[in-house]
Amino acid sequence: MCKKGRKDMFFPVIHKYKRSRKMNRRRRMYRVDKGTEAGLSVTLHPSSALEKGLTSGHVYTWEFGLQTCRGALRTSEQVETDEMIFSEEAVDRLMIPLEPHYDIRCEENIVHIGPIIGIVASNRLAGLQEMLHRLRRYVKNYASFGGAVIAFSNEAIDVDKQLVAGYIYHPEKGGWKAGVYPFPQVIFKRVPLKKKWQKHFRRFIGDRIFNSGTFNKWEMYTWFQSSSFLKTYLPDTRFFHDAADILEMLEIYGSVYVKPVKGMQGKRVAKVIRQEDGLVVHYIHSEEKEELFFPRSAEMLVFLRDAFSGNDFIVQQALDLQYDDRVNDFRAVMVKNGEGRWVCFGLMGRNSQKGNIVSNRHQGGKIEPAEALLEQMFNDKQKVSGLIREMEELALHASNVIENCGFHFCKLGIDIGVDQEGRVWLIEINHRNPNDFVAYFTGDKDFANRIRTANMLYAKRVAGFK
Repeated sequence: MCKKGRKDMFFPVIHKYKRSRKMNRRRRMYRVDKGTEAGLSVTLHPSSALEKGLTSGHVYTWEFGLQTCRGALRTSEQVETDEMIFSEEAVDRLMIPLEPHYDIRCEENIVHIGPIIGIVASNRLAGLQEMLHRLRRYVKNYASFGGAVIAFSNEAIDVDKQLVAGYIYHPEKGGWKAGVYPFPQVIFKRVPLKKKWQKHFRRFIGDRIFNSGTFNKWEMYTWFQSSSFLKTYLPDTRFFHDAADILEMLEIYGSVYVKPVKGMQGKRVAKVIRQEDGLVVHYIHSEEKEELFFPRSAEMLVFLRDAFSGNDFIVQQALDLQYDDRVNDFRAVMVKNGEGRWVCFGLMGRNSQKGNIVSNRHQGGKIEPAEALLEQMFNDKQKVSGLIREMEELALHASNVIENCGFHFCKLGIDIGVDQEGRVWLIEINHRNPNDFVAYFTGDKDFANRIRTANMLYAKRVAGFK
């Protein structure tokens, strides 16, 4: 059923810009203009209609996201080959913005126009405009994916009318325009989407919401244990139930890490080291670092219970990842590409401040190319090449396991360790919007742009436009 024309909901409707016909495009996309024809119709250049297998005079179902209407196709030599002229009634029924450039996908008697890519960028409408400059990297290579890119917030969603208020990217102006727009076909979450909205969107667009769901360290560990490939890469890890869990691990390994199951950025992490005269605890809480000595294990356990009060935590075998008195590890940046496959976009080395127990940049760690760090550690180019291949294969397996557990992500940060003997370990997965700018500190200034273009190409694919 055709939808009625849009009504002002949060913003006044803004008049359309008179647009230039010039745009550097890498592939054929179409501008939409409003014609003066009566009724429901769409006009294309004859060669464009032929290219898409469309027949002049035939009545097609025209679909823009959730909006549909039926209208006849007309052809005219007066129309540009990259232009679609919609009658005024068709524009209103489909609620199609005129600013973007669109792809066309034909399926029997249905013509799909899109994609419509939504980015949840703010919790409140008032703060959305301030976020627009951060979204510029998502649209930097707009010509490679096209479509309506709509930034919106948790605050301005009308489920009954299937509308969102926000900003649409205007490719020819290179900026954003405020307005009210139809529901997107696919949603990329940069901030959490409220559960009630996520439930509503799923009713309309299904599993097309990226970065939906979350998991903790213990859940991740149990899933990876069930993989015959991954379990050999896992350090011994236990869920903390009582004192025996720490004491037994200390007896076996001499030192352990204690981590909250929901921790992030190396905060609230403790390393416990057994010595002949007692126990040493290195503890990080936010920006504070402490080194404490306990002559008896009971005192150490009291401290840890207080430090991790109110949180479940795990006890994990401490790996020998030190080089030159620094903790070294690696991050594989895994990204879904436009073909729907996980690809390792980058592998970076991280080394901590001297004497620190974690390598996170938020805790003073440094970033450098993985190859450079490995060569410092082993001084053997052939060994380094083999380790890089092994880490990339490990990261790919881990990404696929997470996806098979029912999560829908478009990027992951896989943290990997390499010990003094050259053994590779799977440490952790950062799935909560991992930092795209991490490789910037290695000198690769275009890294974030490549990731975000891949995010948009993947979004386009999921929306049905390959």
